[in-house]
Amino acid sequence: MPRMVTWCDRQYYDIGTDTNVSRISGFDEHSQEHWMVIEVAISGSTYRERRDEAVLAIQDAIEEGHQPGEVTCQ
Repeated sequence: MPRMVTWCDRQYYDIGTDTNVSRISGFDEHSQEHWMVIEVAISGSTYRERRDEAVLAIQDAIEEGHQPGEVTCQ
């Protein structure tokens, strides 16, 4: 069964959306990247909560055997 070996996040300003965002990347056993981009500042929830949700969604996608690339929440 595939699994996520590590993850990281990188915050940056996205000129296209005029917001600060974070790219959350999870890497599988073959060093292939699965990622999500989330906004850093949203009222109602903390960045840490949203980051943790993104990491879990990426982990689920890897374990379900999805192809590397952007992970979307269903």
